[in-house]
Amino acid sequence: MSNIPSSIQHATSVHLDSEDDDPRQARAELLNLIQHFNALLDGLGSAAFKNIGNNEGEVVALAQGGILPQALRPSSAALPTGTLLDFFRSTAPTGWLAADGQTISNQNADHQDLYSLLFQLASESSSTVAANLFASTQDQQAAATKESVEEAWADGIAMKVPDLRGRSKVALGKGSGINLRHLGESLGAETVTLEKSHLPSVRLSISHPWYTGGKRTVQERRFELVTANNRNVSYSRTIIDNKTELMGESAAHDNIPPSFGVLTCIKY
Repeated sequence: MSNIPSSIQHATSVHLDSEDDDPRQARAELLNLIQHFNALLDGLGSAAFKNIGNNEGEVVALAQGGILPQALRPSSAALPTGTLLDFFRSTAPTGWLAADGQTISNQNADHQDLYSLLFQLASESSSTVAANLFASTQDQQAAATKESVEEAWADGIAMKVPDLRGRSKVALGKGSGINLRHLGESLGAETVTLEKSHLPSVRLSISHPWYTGGKRTVQERRFELVTANNRNVSYSRTIIDNKTELMGESAAHDNIPPSFGVLTCIKY
């Protein structure tokens, strides 16, 4: 930093060497140091770096203090329409809509870019996904008669933003060992009920070493069990009857991984 004033480089040398030194001279040197330092700060506004302007090789001067000019700072306007972001707030910020399935139409001109995107995606998607993007069945049927998105917009056909309430996002495509996932597809369930086909395939049997069939009384079966225990045979004293009993209630169980609630919004 050879361009730094020499008085700043030896700032620590501004002191009184002896009782004979004039304090006024030390004060003058300190004031001079402050002036040079302020001049250096003012000069930061003229600093520049390459390739940040509109064209290759352009330079942009930083604001005072080395701050990037406001016009070049990142903003939501730089994000493309349809961007989904999560916010830790209760309402959508300016330029965004909550991804809660709300409808949009020509009632708000600011939403036209997002409307066009949704209409295009609905036209390219399966009927199931398209049904999730049109506000109603009537809107979907009416859209089929329009020749362009501009005509649909002008006629007031309504679209619907994605409804991500209570849902997590999943990447498109077919991963290893994973089914193919499509854009705008809704899948999964909050709860699951196990069916017979979900249980392991096993064969259960109960045998009694002294019970060979035939109808016996409860007293006879109890006698056989006691006899088995007396012969050092480990066996339960539970009486075996020729009947089964229903167990369980067929209730669904939760199918939700650990989650954290946020507000997902879409850029319009």
